[in-house]
Amino acid sequence: MSFIFFKATAIQIIKGSPDMELPPGYRLTIWKPSLCSVYPRKLGPVYGRRVSLIGWWVLQYLLTRNRTYRILLIYYEDQLVHFTMLSPRNLRCPFMGHQDAKLGPVWTHENHRGLGLATFATRELVKQFIDQTHMYFWWFCKAENKGSMRVAEKLGFSYSGKGIQRTRLGVRLLRYWFISEYSESSVTEIEQ
Repeated sequence: MSFIFFKATAIQIIKGSPDMELPPGYRLTIWKPSLCSVYPRKLGPVYGRRVSLIGWWVLQYLLTRNRTYRILLIYYEDQLVHFTMLSPRNLRCPFMGHQDAKLGPVWTHENHRGLGLATFATRELVKQFIDQTHMYFWWFCKAENKGSMRVAEKLGFSYSGKGIQRTRLGVRLLRYWFISEYSESSVTEIEQ
């Protein structure tokens, strides 16, 4: 399976995307982990993989000092209709810098797509890091996910390359992403 990788600074995202408000009837919450809060209560049934959510909590909260891990949730009335996760560099993303963060997974309920919820959520999450000029935000998706690529480009992300997902020791839980083809601008940045 092939993946497409994008990256941008907070300033590039804020300047490169439209400033917007949530449509009427929508509200947001930004959840942050704690020892007593492993994942947002309403996310489990929507996401469906509670084991993954617990794994993220262990990986992103217990095993790292970087406290960027958070999830922005958008509700319409009382129904969860969107979430965007922000997580620090970890073993699954060895190409990222130590200060960098990954946006995703990103999910929007099919009845609420096309309203700019992913754009709004991403802008809200990165605003908090506007002063961190050496921090890149990464966005990557399956190569066939054209909608996700359009959102990344709309947000001001730059194409960084193509890659694949690999496993360590043949164990799926130990999978990681590997960029096999960098774009020319990414290679120049890496060499500097």
